[in-house]
Amino acid sequence: MNFDDNKLYALTGLARIKGKTFGALPLDNNNPFWLDNDAAPGLKKSLGDVTKAAFDLCDK
Repeated sequence: MNFDDNKLYALTGLARIKGKTFGALPLDNNNPFWLDNDAAPGLKKSLGDVTKAAFDLCDK
C-alpha cells in the first residue's frame, strides 16, 4: 500500500496474478512508488526488508 496515493501495488509476479482479483496495480520502473537510492545514484531503494518481513509472517 502506498500511503501517498492510497493505492495497493503488487511487488512480485505472483502478487500481480493474484492481485488482479482485488485491484492491485503492477509496478514498473517508472512508478513513483520506487524511491531513488541516494547512496547509489541511478538505482532504487531495495524492498528486501519489506519482502523478508512478509515472508516471515507467512511462516507463522
